[in-house]
Amino acid sequence: MKSLFTIFLISYCSLFSFYQDTTSTSDNNNLSSFSDTLRRDSICYKFKFLSGDTLIYKVKSRDSIIMGFDEALIKNRNERIRIICDSIDIEGRYNLSFELINFTSIENQGNSKPIKRETNAWINRKSFIKIDSLGVRYNVAIDDSTKASLSPGGAFQPFLFTQLKESCKIPNETWMNIYLMELAENGYPFPLVRMSYLYRAKELKDTLGVTFKNYEYINSGQGSIEINNKDAKVSITNIINAHSRVLLDKDFDRIVYQFTTQEQKLKIKGKSDEPMNGVHYTNAEFFLESYSAFKPKTNTEHIIKKKNKI
Repeated sequence: MKSLFTIFLISYCSLFSFYQDTTSTSDNNNLSSFSDTLRRDSICYKFKFLSGDTLIYKVKSRDSIIMGFDEALIKNRNERIRIICDSIDIEGRYNLSFELINFTSIENQGNSKPIKRETNAWINRKSFIKIDSLGVRYNVAIDDSTKASLSPGGAFQPFLFTQLKESCKIPNETWMNIYLMELAENGYPFPLVRMSYLYRAKELKDTLGVTFKNYEYINSGQGSIEINNKDAKVSITNIINAHSRVLLDKDFDRIVYQFTTQEQKLKIKGKSDEPMNGVHYTNAEFFLESYSAFKPKTNTEHIIKKKNKI
């Protein structure tokens, strides 16, 4: 009897061991197969520039601004922004310059006659931002720190190149990010914002035979800016809620289109006045109008220029 029990115990242990091995192998194979599927379906979001790249974005925006009990001020703006990758550092981070190169706005309030504006103090001001391929900002600067001015859409208008934080995602996967940053492209002194972002990866999008990476996000947060000059001291604080859709060129990782709808709840305070409360609604579309890459001079071009000088 003891001998039979020993044989049974050995057989049971052998069977259990075999079951564990086969189950483990099966689970590992399933996990490996699932991981392979994820890798195949993943879409990697990032921004990519080459030194000397120049991008011109056409921006069409519509603002509705209501302060206190006043009638809404309506602005229909058309702008062009030039972004140049001045250089790439040894860690692969991009030194970008931003410049508003032209601007027109048709504005009216209530029954007033529409007014056309074509000048703004922010035109031809240059701001500088260092970012990496995921949009993380490392440094900001301005061309002239003695002059305060704001972009036509205000200190907190929609902007390009948010901080993605993470890159490769499968369609419909979501991820979050919270960060503090200065919006050097929107004015000086630099507007400061603290934002929470919820991103969602989307399926690749085909348009006229061109494939785009596609993602969207919602964001909310708070912003503040304080402007001091000889005439007045003004501080602006706000609460921001927005939603954006973005298309990236699949092959070159450039933003080719972005739509943002945004609401700001504003509080504006002068040097001695009581704070004014208001709301600012904006719909903005960014279109990549043109792209030009840096072309190094060939030896022939150097020779031609040298001969012309002679």
